Amino acid sequence: ESLPLSRFAVHRGAEHRGQPDWAQQAARSERTRVLVIADHSVPVTAELSLIWVHPESLQLTDSQFADNAVLLGTDGERDYLAVVNDAATIEAAAWVHLREVGAELSAHDVGLAVTAVALSQWHATHRFCTRCGGPTGVSQAGWARVCLADGSEHYPRTEPAMIVAVDDAD
Repeated sequence: ESLPLSRFAVHRGAEHRGQPDWAQQAARSERTRVLVIADHSVPVTAELSLIWVHPESLQLTDSQFADNAVLLGTDGERDYLAVVNDAATIEAAAWVHLREVGAELSAHDVGLAVTAVALSQWHATHRFCTRCGGPTGVSQAGWARVCLADGSEHYPRTEPAMIVAVDDAD
């Protein structure tokens, strides 16, 4: 049995991360759906499924969208992105933290939501280079940041962790 927040059912789309104009293409595609993150919360319906919106509904400029969008993955039918927008309003949405509803979400939704929230928090706390202190910019479809001063690349930590208890019963 898997842990509720560790389920993931969508291909991460890593092969698209290096394309320089991926955000502009995604913003104009009918396939694209965006999960808005506001104050580390996600919008859900009364039935506890994520609310996905089309990029046009966000009313962001191309540069605002490109600077804030993170490619979460693709399932062949849709491309899924996340955008942080603390001023967002979505009709019929309840804004909740994943700890409140993560176990109730589908594997499809929870995997994308956990990735979106984790990457949004990482971006919020890594706006400056750890080597020189210079500002960093978003790169690799939101999966990296590049120092604008020295060109160094910075990546979120995604390695798994395991907590073990040793029982000396025998």
